[in-house]
Amino acid sequence: MIAALIELGGSHDECLYSQVRFLREKGYRVHMICTANLKQQVSGFDGVDEFLFFDFKGVSKLKSMAYLLQIRKHILKNNIAQVIFNTAEGNLVRNLTLLPFPKRVQFSGIIHNSYKLLKSSSQRIISRKIKKYFVLNDYILKHVHSNSKIAVEAFYPIFFPHFKTIDIPKADGELWVCIPGQIAFKRRDYEGFLNALIQHPPKPGIKYIVLGRENDPDRKFSDMVTAAGLQDHFVLFDKFIPNELFHSYLLQSDIILPLLHPALPKFEQYKKYKITGALNLAFSYRKPLLCKDQFQHVPDLQENALFYDLEHLGETLNRLPELLPTIVPQLYQNPKWEFKMQQQRYINFIEQPLPKL
Repeated sequence: MIAALIELGGSHDECLYSQVRFLREKGYRVHMICTANLKQQVSGFDGVDEFLFFDFKGVSKLKSMAYLLQIRKHILKNNIAQVIFNTAEGNLVRNLTLLPFPKRVQFSGIIHNSYKLLKSSSQRIISRKIKKYFVLNDYILKHVHSNSKIAVEAFYPIFFPHFKTIDIPKADGELWVCIPGQIAFKRRDYEGFLNALIQHPPKPGIKYIVLGRENDPDRKFSDMVTAAGLQDHFVLFDKFIPNELFHSYLLQSDIILPLLHPALPKFEQYKKYKITGALNLAFSYRKPLLCKDQFQHVPDLQENALFYDLEHLGETLNRLPELLPTIVPQLYQNPKWEFKMQQQRYINFIEQPLPKL
């Protein structure tokens, strides 16, 4: 059995390794086809039999189509039966799925914003070929129902390679609040967060690990932190963070802070149709989360998170040393966090017969 994992969007590489392990340990040979910008992140993965990388950035439509034809040729030449899109969205995926494939090739993929299943005309074209979609949390399922044309299932890509651990100094009694992900003001409410810290200055021993590089040269978060006089409470990065360092900081962090607030452009979609990658990172390392109270409806967070209202965020952050011990006994009790359960859910779904039309 041969499967192809395809990522043409140039992101969401954090979801790939779990799928490699699921497939490999079920007996599949795995081919990974990715955009060139992910080579550094994924080329060291164990369990991949063949890598193909394509640089779509800045190429002409003709060159782009030539690459897609190469991918199609590779799938057919290697008798690949399962094609799984790590991001089953976007023009490149649409164009690839418009090419002819024999019926023996089964297509499935992850829809990172399931709202597109309801409203996107481009997604409807993709769904002519991809009829099985994964979403990344159980709570999303009730907002995007399967129908006669497509099937939808949830799985959790929360397993990572055993990266070499880097020894990072952490003072006794220090509490690390981790905000993972490239600094992007549209994805996380850094301004609301800083305002909360200005109103309620952090207590000694509380540090904020902003685990992502600066992404906007015109709006530097590091400058905002310095202007607020809070630099002693922050660990910041100005370049790409290698996997070993990234995951070493996660391991030592005490709690994960996603910073999803109503001021964000797609806040309402996070409540129903998509998740932030910070959740899967927390789930992977069995870390508690600190979330806006508007996410109390999510069962996984009811089990594994503390909640705050924005008005009292600064106070809540300062109370973490006393609040964290109250949640530790209940963390990650559900069997869903185990590898075997997630693997079974994933494999059963990609191998099940297509929905009857």
